[in-house]
Amino acid sequence: MHRFTRLLATTVGAALLGAALTVATTAPAAASPGGPSCVGVNTTDLTVIGSKSGSSTTSIENCDPSFTGSTIKLDLHFTAGSDMSALDIALLAPAGTGYHPVACSLSCTPIGLNYTIRLYLASNELRSGTWTLTVANRSFFGNATLDSWQVAVDLTKPPTGCYGTNGSDVATGSFVATSMIPIACNGKAAANTTVEVHLNQPSLSAFLVYLVAENNDKYLLKPADDERDAMNTVYTVDVSSEGAYQHWRLQIVPSPYYVPPFPAGVLDSWSLNVAPVGPATAYTASNNTAQTIWSTGQVSSPITVSGVGGNASNHSTVRVRITPTNDVDYLSFYLIAPDGTRYLLGNAPYDHTAPIDETYPVNPSLELRNGTWKLLVSPSGSSGNYAYGTLQGWTLTV
Repeated sequence: MHRFTRLLATTVGAALLGAALTVATTAPAAASPGGPSCVGVNTTDLTVIGSKSGSSTTSIENCDPSFTGSTIKLDLHFTAGSDMSALDIALLAPAGTGYHPVACSLSCTPIGLNYTIRLYLASNELRSGTWTLTVANRSFFGNATLDSWQVAVDLTKPPTGCYGTNGSDVATGSFVATSMIPIACNGKAAANTTVEVHLNQPSLSAFLVYLVAENNDKYLLKPADDERDAMNTVYTVDVSSEGAYQHWRLQIVPSPYYVPPFPAGVLDSWSLNVAPVGPATAYTASNNTAQTIWSTGQVSSPITVSGVGGNASNHSTVRVRITPTNDVDYLSFYLIAPDGTRYLLGNAPYDHTAPIDETYPVNPSLELRNGTWKLLVSPSGSSGNYAYGTLQGWTLTV
């Protein structure tokens, strides 16, 4: 998916799509009433041949004008065999505001046959009325057929706090996939902002995952060494130079260092906490039971917290102490909260043979302090069965 750009209504037909382009094979489809659900659907096929463009319309009716939601969801479904390599897609709102969810000019990124994106609406955008979708095929030879499309007004109001979540599935693959969370929170975003990602993605190393601010600043979320086909982890990122009150995006981008095709996956959900809070006082406990770390299995060490109230501190720390017997190249460290949420602490230093005594900052401020916390030491990328070394103990401060 691509970062959309608002366009002036007068430029959508000429400057965006090119004045010389003509409508292909089918005329604009008849509008479909959206009804009180604030949804417009068009199921009439639109075939766009190479170097041409075509338009399709749908209507949203009876959508409450007092609704204050700020996003719409656009769903596109193309037939099998369509050439998806060079499509440029624009959406025109009833009042004439232009949105550009898929850009293809000097360079093009292929999208999937089933494509979904959420778009942030312009201020005071009219929801009810006729929406126009224009598809331009920049390919010289291939044809693309739009089987159906839908535009739906997001009926949830923007969040009023500093935490948000998006549970809508987003397909990933040989294109830039994007999901958005609006945050309504004053001040700067936190230096220890947390991003919880649930992504099922084969060949995860062939993709880059970013938290993206509205100004297009990108913050790379680096998977742990043992995350091969999925990300189900909370990552900590410093976005303190950004304002908290904005629309944040998560992007899954095919890496330029890998050769396509890229395998398909799905972003199940993600959550963002840009201004976490936690108690001023902290609770500290340790587990000093030694355990051998084998190359073929994970090591889990528990610490139970009880008798303290409230949530964990947003400045929590985990101290890890390991004595290696072999090079420690492929160890990942996680803090597991009582509810099972995984917080990535970090990876062992590359080619490390000296004792490890590291303190990792972590922000589990959405978690209750009471319960059993675990340190998970996870090896990856190794063959054979041998001992990395010994986990001497760990200390949790929450």
